[in-house]
Amino acid sequence: MAKEIKNELLTQIKADNLTARKTKDKVLSSILTLLVSEIDNIGINDGKRDTTEEETIKVLQKFKKNASENALAKEKLGGTKDEIKVFNEESLVYESYLPKLMSEDELKTAIEVMVKDGANNIGVIMDKLKKEYGGQYDGGMASEIAKSIL
Repeated sequence: MAKEIKNELLTQIKADNLTARKTKDKVLSSILTLLVSEIDNIGINDGKRDTTEEETIKVLQKFKKNASENALAKEKLGGTKDEIKVFNEESLVYESYLPKLMSEDELKTAIEVMVKDGANNIGVIMDKLKKEYGGQYDGGMASEIAKSIL
């Protein structure tokens, strides 16, 4: 039997979905049901395993980006305030589950420690960042900081 992967974020989303259904919050329940389904499918489609926390974060980031882009598109195309509000609120739901991104100073400190410990090129640094802080930093900012330190 495959080892069960601990995914506290997915567990929280499922619990919140159950609460939304019990309180008959149809909008939130609909958003979270789709989100849980998408997250679960990643592991199922990859050998019937559990979805990792990092994969969960990637799905949340993708859904948040899509909702934000849909809100902007509605604004540009003359959508109603209510239509735009729906996408903005949906984006906020996804954002509420995402880990707080590291500040520039926190990221710089983490990269400096990695360099001190022997990471001597951007590829190594980015790989270590992904393993240690997956989904918690801005990749572009990390790359710029790494270039300036090296």
